[in-house]
Amino acid sequence: MPFQIKSIFFSPTHFPGGKFNPYLSFHLYLNDLLLFSALFSFGLYLWQTGKKLTIGNPPIFIGLIFFFLLLEISSLFSSDKIIVWFTLVRFLELMLIYLLLVNDLLPKKQLFMLLLIALGFQTILGLIQYLYQNSLHLSFLGEPILSAELPGVAKINFGASKFIRAYGTFPHPNILAGFLLVGLFLALFSYPESKLFSLFLIALLLAGLIVTFSRSALIALLLGITGYLIYLFRKNLPGQFLRLKISLFLSLIILFSLVVFFSPFLRQRFFILPKTQEWQERLTYSQISLNLILKKPFGLGLNSFTSQMANYAEVKLQPWEYQPVHNVFLLISNEVGLPGGILLLFLFIYAFRVCLKNKEKFLNLEQKRLNALVFGLFLSLLVLFQFDHYFLTLYQGQILFIFLLSLLNSCDTQKPATIKKIN
Repeated sequence: MPFQIKSIFFSPTHFPGGKFNPYLSFHLYLNDLLLFSALFSFGLYLWQTGKKLTIGNPPIFIGLIFFFLLLEISSLFSSDKIIVWFTLVRFLELMLIYLLLVNDLLPKKQLFMLLLIALGFQTILGLIQYLYQNSLHLSFLGEPILSAELPGVAKINFGASKFIRAYGTFPHPNILAGFLLVGLFLALFSYPESKLFSLFLIALLLAGLIVTFSRSALIALLLGITGYLIYLFRKNLPGQFLRLKISLFLSLIILFSLVVFFSPFLRQRFFILPKTQEWQERLTYSQISLNLILKKPFGLGLNSFTSQMANYAEVKLQPWEYQPVHNVFLLISNEVGLPGGILLLFLFIYAFRVCLKNKEKFLNLEQKRLNALVFGLFLSLLVLFQFDHYFLTLYQGQILFIFLLSLLNSCDTQKPATIKKIN
């Protein structure tokens, strides 16, 4: 995860708008090769030990299979068959990653700690990028080329000046922000075991999140932590533990408030929305998406929104405007059809039901904290799905979503289902 080393594996010969479009290309990542190595090693381990393969929470796994079937059906209507088949292979890879995670390839606390260390590295890179206002010449690690003068680089405008936002080695600041948001929850969860280290990480990751200037991530963090604390109140955890969480929450709120009201950059990002070109472009994408749902309720086909959006736009699109609608629910409904969007909606309903279902007599303190963690994360995820598309369109977002989906298995205290015994 700390490195985004990749190579373009397939790219069409023609792009709408005449400009290279990453959403219509397929990238092969170094992580793909590492993950397939892990899958091979895990399969060998199961074969040697004869252990059963757990599918985790059965409704989640069945939902993944059903969604894959919807993807296959939608692929029949896609305009570019080659990129669609690559996308289907990528989804199969994600399902295998899900199986690795629910079978506890690594203990959860160890996995959380490794992720936090990687995010600490990303945060340091992002802070230096923001202070230096340039890339750090780490393209061999996947860092994009950054400069305030380069078109296509995410920037904030302040007067006549432009300032780049923090990227880390991710393709966009919003993706870094999504990962840092998850990291903040994991650091809060880890606080009882390692107080000083967790407090340091909370401060570091929050600083990194701020310099991404991601509005959606900051709003999602606020809502998610609020839900996290409400869950702890509802579950009647020990008073001392609750006071600690409340103190941390209030500290975050105070720091966030100070930054918003005393930083002109963040004030501009949060309170000057309708006048910005970015906001107008997002409204255009949403209008195109809604037109598509009315005209094509069963979808355009997998990976077809960006290539066909001009046919449903009321105005001529500029080359840089060819990108997916910034809403995962709308995008799935456009490409896979309304059944896909409804399936995603039911996933969230099921997730909250699993977290909130009253199993007090079965839950110890650790399990309650895990349920609170997943509840807060899915509240945040619900916000992020309304304002961005990377969970569906970009590899890093897909991996993050599968990771969060696997955590739902931790909320269910029933015995997990298995596939078969490996002989």
